[in-house]
Amino acid sequence: MAPHAPSSSSSYAASFHPKRYDVFISFRGEDTRSNFTSHLRHAMLQKQIQVYMDHEMNKGDEISPALSKAIEDSHISIIVFSQDFASSKWCLDELLKILECRKEGQGVIPVFYKIDPSNVRKQKGSYEEAFKKHERDFRNNQDKLTEWKQALFEAANLAGFDSGKFGEESTLIKQIVEDVSKKLEYKYPPRESKCPFGTDENIAPIESLLMEFQTIGIWGMGGIGKTTIAKWLFGKCSSQYEGSCFLENIRENFEKGKQALRKDLVSKLLEEYEREINVESVVVKRRLSHKRVFVVLDDVSTTEQLEYLDGELQCFGSDSKIIITSRDMHVLLWKGVDEIHNVKKLNLEESLQLFSLNAFKQNYPLKGYEELSNSAVAYAKGLPLVLKVVGSFLRSKSKNEWESALEKLRRIPDDKIQSVLKLSYDGFNDEEKELRSLLEAEEAAKGSNDGTLNSFNNYGTGKQYFSNAKINSGAYSGDRAAL
Repeated sequence: MAPHAPSSSSSYAASFHPKRYDVFISFRGEDTRSNFTSHLRHAMLQKQIQVYMDHEMNKGDEISPALSKAIEDSHISIIVFSQDFASSKWCLDELLKILECRKEGQGVIPVFYKIDPSNVRKQKGSYEEAFKKHERDFRNNQDKLTEWKQALFEAANLAGFDSGKFGEESTLIKQIVEDVSKKLEYKYPPRESKCPFGTDENIAPIESLLMEFQTIGIWGMGGIGKTTIAKWLFGKCSSQYEGSCFLENIRENFEKGKQALRKDLVSKLLEEYEREINVESVVVKRRLSHKRVFVVLDDVSTTEQLEYLDGELQCFGSDSKIIITSRDMHVLLWKGVDEIHNVKKLNLEESLQLFSLNAFKQNYPLKGYEELSNSAVAYAKGLPLVLKVVGSFLRSKSKNEWESALEKLRRIPDDKIQSVLKLSYDGFNDEEKELRSLLEAEEAAKGSNDGTLNSFNNYGTGKQYFSNAKINSGAYSGDRAAL
């Protein structure tokens, strides 16, 4: 029985409420706990689908309040109908609760495991035998029997999966997981359907590049939004691939343990989480070569980092995509990426809006704060991270406090701002650090410091350092000889 997609995504989005679990699995433990249901749960966990599966072996006559709550707190329920499912009063009561939640918008997927769906629908075979016993036990409660029978009929008529139509159990499980993933996309509101604020002009050209090229570099200084852009693209695109991995903050994590970083990459792509993987194995590389994957290497700062991971990057399957974000153009050119996108800063209007959202929780400054807001925006020089941090820092403060804080920021960065920008500063070489220190000392002595971002914006971003490279505000395309 082939699954059917919902009639419209809007009906799912409209019924969205935050839930603790993605999926609740209802099953007869004696039939499927140690085989099919266990394998299904494992497959969903590998896809980061949050699953509730009751592990209690001895159950009473009624489902517990905790179990009832777990059903309510799930987006989708999977009912595994097996030979002895109907013999369990507990399972039948779970079914009633699930169908009750279905009326409130919960998704329900029946799986007929080694049983004919018509036997469930009409209570034939083992289901008929089970109800003969129930009729003796519930002879004084015919309403309960009728409820159970109607629930079985209703659930068996829903679109689901019949194991008899699948040659291999692994294929059945894969299909169920794919169906659950699609339904969850409808269940969750399209939070990522709209680009993060101020990134439209950067995301659109990168998406175009991904359609044509395999390896894309995203280049720009710290705080300009490279990671935000890469995360959005990963969230949008990764589910379309056979494997995916977002390796975040490689600059820092490489120093903590490069072997762990490499194993993390391979284990996520192969979806092997519970056993040790030999990343040098020929078998592992062969498996990777057959997988179409989507990989993001975020905040790469040295060629050594890329060289260490390069063995894995070279053996992905055809039509795989790799995004590398870096503050250093040399790193991207060393890797020989197909295209490099130079991230644009926010314009004045976008900067003021983002700042206001963080400072005032609205799109524009409060009355009387316009001039102060313009000063803060000028200080940030179009960097989203700085706009967010400064805006949040000034929120709910008086005008006097704003003036004092902005004057301080013009001379010496507030500790909070400094800590956020620290990675950008640490990425400078000794000559750049010395120049920055000299500039700050000179400006402080004159009492006219324009803010440390002058050093960041005018020196380390490529205007002088990469004067020979063919760089524009969109994409960079060229070979290593460009430097």
